[in-house]
Amino acid sequence: MPADTARMVEVRNGGRQISSVVSSRELSGFYILDCDEAEALNIAECMPVATHGAVEVRPLMTLPEHMFK
Repeated sequence: MPADTARMVEVRNGGRQISSVVSSRELSGFYILDCDEAEALNIAECMPVATHGAVEVRPLMTLPEHMFK
């Protein structure tokens, strides 16, 4: 998906900060989650890296069911 669909999640001073600003940072891994955006943001907030870095959340493109038959 385009970069403008990304959300950056950071946890600072006990509070979650969400921004749409995408900066160039190193990729240290990724997870693929089957959930809506709100749940993905909640999961990102719980990741330890969010307290000293940031977690980028992006939607994936979904394909129609008929393409798998």
